[in-house]
Amino acid sequence: MSRDASGGQRLTRAAREQQIIESAAALVVEHGCLPLPLEALGQQVGVSKALIYAYFPTQQDLAARILVAHLDIMGQSIEAAFRAGGGPREVALRCAEAYFDHVCRHGRLIHLLLSDPMAAGVADPAVRRHYGRIMRRLSVSLRDGFDVPDADCVAAVQILAALAEDAGEQVFTDRLDPELGRALTRELTDGALCGLTERLRPPARSPAAS
Repeated sequence: MSRDASGGQRLTRAAREQQIIESAAALVVEHGCLPLPLEALGQQVGVSKALIYAYFPTQQDLAARILVAHLDIMGQSIEAAFRAGGGPREVALRCAEAYFDHVCRHGRLIHLLLSDPMAAGVADPAVRRHYGRIMRRLSVSLRDGFDVPDADCVAAVQILAALAEDAGEQVFTDRLDPELGRALTRELTDGALCGLTERLRPPARSPAAS
């Protein structure tokens, strides 16, 4: 165990790791990319750079742990949205709200790490499992509920997620009221789903064509 930042009770290894992960996640959002300034991270946590390296030998290791933790949170939220029941549209709206809520609390953290070349998070097996599970769940739901072709499912999920992410980022940066952001997320997602459904629906046949 090691002492906390205030010099008080010593922390277990698991508690110290969690402290580093949470502080590092906040720095990722603040800086927008890797590498993180480990001196600043050490000061926030109250430990040396050497101790951070002892827990996380590379910044890729640290990024992967952050991603696993937050993808796990999102996975649980999405499963809760499905368990609540309802039709495909309502489930999709709840999933959008779940991501909106996450971005409101943590910023664009997941997006930043998944798209950061240095993080290379999706190459980590644990990240691939979590990310793959979420994308399969959402893609299959979109395919079955809205007749989206398999080849377009992942792109459609990412576009829908971007709507929730943009609204959540506005709330996270105090530029948008949370309730208005939630309402916009639902309206934009619902509008996109309606447009998707209309685009995919075969045109009605005229009586003369029958």
